Amino acid sequence: MHSRMMVGIFVLAGLFMLAVSLYVGGGITLICDRQRSVDCKLQLRRWLNQVVMEEQRIFELQRVSVYSRELELVAKGESIRTLIGEPEHVEANGTILKDFLASRDPGPVRVEETDWKFSIAAGIFSGVWFLATAGFALAFLKRSDNKSP
Repeated sequence: MHSRMMVGIFVLAGLFMLAVSLYVGGGITLICDRQRSVDCKLQLRRWLNQVVMEEQRIFELQRVSVYSRELELVAKGESIRTLIGEPEHVEANGTILKDFLASRDPGPVRVEETDWKFSIAAGIFSGVWFLATAGFALAFLKRSDNKSP
């Protein structure tokens, strides 16, 4: 019975890893529009990008600075570093936001940084783990059944 419990734990670990991969599928989304000033919503999205876990309002966005792997958003009374990611993608997001600030376009404009690479890698790993441990579990149960009188 002890061995069956261990096999079950390994199968459950695979299911847990799969749930984690589904959870982290998402990222950070910044949506800005212009009324009297440029106001934005910064959202942390999870569960395959379907659920907003956190939302922060940014009022009167004044400047966007691009650093190697992150953007700095300077708004009335605050400075926020966000949209952390690959340098090329951060640069592209910064350009979109700077162009929007310089224009008279009412928006909305949307930029984001995703965690899909990690989510996909974790999903593949958990799928392989789950299939392997499920295969071992079936083989173990079949072997246990053959030993029964």
